[in-house]
Amino acid sequence: MIYRHTTLTVPEQLRNDFYAARHDGHLLSEFMKCGYECLEDVVSTVVRQPVKVGSIVVVQTHGRSGHYNPHLHVIMTDGGINPESGKWVNLGYFPYEMIHKKWQYHLLGMVKSVLDTDKIKALIEELWKKYPKGLVAHVDKGKVPESYKELAKYLVKYVVSPPIAVRRIINYDGKMVRYWYKSLP
Repeated sequence: MIYRHTTLTVPEQLRNDFYAARHDGHLLSEFMKCGYECLEDVVSTVVRQPVKVGSIVVVQTHGRSGHYNPHLHVIMTDGGINPESGKWVNLGYFPYEMIHKKWQYHLLGMVKSVLDTDKIKALIEELWKKYPKGLVAHVDKGKVPESYKELAKYLVKYVVSPPIAVRRIINYDGKMVRYWYKSLP
C-alpha cells in the first residue's frame, strides 16, 4: 500500500504554551486528534467525498536541536474508505498548498478551544495574519514495508527516539550535557 509520511509543526509562538501544558495529556491528545482530522479533511476535500483514512500518529516534543518543539509524524494511507459506500477511494495527487492552510485552520482552532484565554485568542489572531499561506507541513510519499516487522522497525524511530540521540552527546559531567546537532536552513 502507498502511504504518506506527513510532519505537522507548531509555530514557535505557541511552543511555550504547549510546554506549559506538557504534563497535562489533554493538549497533546487533542493535538494528535487535530492532526488526524486535518489530514482526513484534506483527503476528503481532494477526492470530493467523505473518507476515513488509515493513520498512525506520533507526537514528538523535541526537535533536532533538543529544544522543545512539538510536532506530529503521521503515517497515513494514500486514500481512504468512503463510510457511506464502503469503497476505497485513492488519493493520488496531494495538494501541498491546501495542507498548509488546513493545518493552520485545524491547529489554531484546537489551540483556541483547549487553551481558552484572552492571551491565546490574541495570539491566534496574530498568527492568522503572520502566516497568510498557512503553517509548515511536510509530506513524503513512500511504500509501506512488506512485512509487519519491517514496518515496526520503520515506525519505531518516531515512537521511541529520545530528544537527543546518544551518538550526539559529546560530554556529560554529571550536571551538564554537551551535544552536537546540524542546523537545517
